[in-house]
Parts: sequence; structure tokens; C-alpha cells
Amino acid sequence: MREKNENEKQRMMMFDRLINFMPVGIIVFDSLLNVININIQAKEALFLKERTINNINDIDFFKEELEKIIKTIKRDSFYNGTISKNTEGDNYYFDISGYKVKMNGKQFFIVKLRDVSENIRLNNLIIHDEKLSSLSSVGAGMAHELNNPIAGVLQSVQNVKNRLDPYNEKNSEVANDLGIDLKKLEKYLEKRGISEFLNNIEKAGGKAADIVEYLKEFAIEESDEFSEFKLSELIERSINILKTDYRLKKDYKSNEFEIIVKGENDLFINCIPVQLELAIYNVMKNSVQFYDKTAEKKPEIVIETSVREKELTIKIKDNGPGIDENVKKKVFNPFFTTRANFKGVGLTSSYFVVTEKHNGNIKINSDIGKGTEIIITIPI
Repeated sequence: MREKNENEKQRMMMFDRLINFMPVGIIVFDSLLNVININIQAKEALFLKERTINNINDIDFFKEELEKIIKTIKRDSFYNGTISKNTEGDNYYFDISGYKVKMNGKQFFIVKLRDVSENIRLNNLIIHDEKLSSLSSVGAGMAHELNNPIAGVLQSVQNVKNRLDPYNEKNSEVANDLGIDLKKLEKYLEKRGISEFLNNIEKAGGKAADIVEYLKEFAIEESDEFSEFKLSELIERSINILKTDYRLKKDYKSNEFEIIVKGENDLFINCIPVQLELAIYNVMKNSVQFYDKTAEKKPEIVIETSVREKELTIKIKDNGPGIDENVKKKVFNPFFTTRANFKGVGLTSSYFVVTEKHNGNIKINSDIGKGTEIIITIPI
């Protein structure tokens, strides 16, 4: 009897070692959903590494999903599928299969799981990148097509203003032939607001031309070439991108944000202008997306710059809800987002541009209820 028990014990130890060598997570339940065995891979995947697991209630991270899986196994004898789970801002994906077996008259449920989060995130990112690449081509074409009509409008407005100029010799000659007093006509145009209408058309056309120029810059293939660029203009362009972002205005009311710029901006820096603009824009975009819409205070973003010992510091601070320590540790990680549709992933892009492209540094200061500050430092 003693020898039989010893052999049984040896077999169980061998079984434990075998399933711990398997490259996938394994959990074995009995009919009462007690955990008979769970290997290291399953514990790591389900954040249970340091815990003792006795039954399904101890697997709190994945309890509800496991109950549904076992219910399906009871009905159909097997389960096969992919399940997603969100925790602390990260989406996790598991390929899961399960089946039931009978041994010594007892029923058991075996669940096999594999963490495929990185594969799915990478695949989603590739799809996202392909969409952006397609949009880039479309944007370049749109910019080219829009340039001509905008140029036509601006040219026509300028021609109208030139043809109405009473001090133009040719205008005076034609007006005299027709018995028209151009100076009186000029007063009429002013009193009826027509001159102002023409000026407004010219301003609007100029703004549209600027937007198209931005579109062209971001649609073309990115250049890694450094050039001297005025810091104040770079920040202004980042703000203009934010203000003209239709989705941000529609979904997050970005036009209600007050953006304050202060510090040493009147200097030229050696940088990759388009990329640094996007890095600053993405930080501001993140502030807009995560602002608490129920807050009574006016939303605000402050951009403060300073230079010390050949190092430029750009501080971008908002008065939003702030973020907790767990999220703060992950905000610069690839794939990290607490929102759907890749909202919130811009800080990863900013991190790459600052650290890899400009040999700089980026860090975050934030406390719940006290807003968030992103500090960018780059050598100049």
C-alpha cells in the first residue's frame, strides 16, 4: 500500500513537471471547479504567479470567462476560440481550447490557453499603419487637387481688388470712358461691407492654403533630415494641427481648450521639423482625448520652453484628471492604450521621435486630480 502511494506521488510529480515544460498554459478543473493542476505558463498569463490557486474563484482576473468556457465544454464536450480581456489599460488576447475527460469515473475539464496579445497587437498595428499609409497617399492627392482651386480663388480676389483700385491708371481710364467715379465706388464698397467681404475671402483662402500645405507635409514620405527651424513657428504649427483636427473638434471639443505658450521661443533649433511637430501635437492630442468632459474648469494646455547648457526643454502641461501610477509606467510602451481605435497611442510615437530621432529624453509627471505634464528635453 505504501509503495502504491509512493508510486502515485511520483506520477503526480512527473505530471507536474511535464505540464510545466509545456509552452502553453494548462488548467485542470474537477466537476466542482476545484483546480487540480495549473502550470507556470497559465499562472504567468493570468497574473497569478505568486498566488495559491485552489478553485476557479481564485482566478479572479479570468473567472467569468473560464466559467463560460467550462459551460460550453459541458454542453459541447469541447471549446475553441480567442478571448480578449482588458486590465489597467492593456488589452490581452488568449487562444483557448478546452475539453472534458473522464478518469476513474470522475469528470475533469482541461483548459489550454496561449497568450497571443503581442501577435494580435502587432497585426492590428500593421493594419493601422497600412490605413495611415493609404490615407497618406490620398492626402497627397487631395492636397494637390485642392491647391489649384484655392490658388484660383486667391488670384481672383486679388484681381478684383486690383481692378477696383481707384489709383490704378488703367482702371481710371476704363472708368472714365464709362462715366464711373471710382472713388465714390470705393466708398460704396466700404459702406456696404463689400471690401470686408473680399478681405474675408482672402483670409479664408489663405488659411485653407496653409491647411493644404500642412496636409502636403504630413502626406509626403517622412524625411529624417535635420534643419534649422524657428521654435515658435514649430510650436505654432503643432497647435494649428490640433485646432484643425476635425475628429478632435467633433468628439472632444478641442476648440474649447485654451493653449498658452510661454518661455524662450524666439530661437532656431536643429531638428527634424515635421517629426518634432507631430511629437508635440501627439502630447496635446493625448491631453484633449483624456480630459474629463464633466469637469467645471476650463480645459487648458500650457507649453513652456527653456534653454540651459545647450539643452532645450519643452514642458506640456494640462489641467486634466491626471493618471495613476500603473498607467504612468506604461504610457510610452508600444501598443499601450486605454482607449479603442488606437486613441492614446500617440505618446509612443512622441517617445520614439524624441529619444531615437533627436537623441533626447521624455518623461511624465502626473497625479490623480492634478493634471499631467510631459517634459521633453533635446540637445541643441
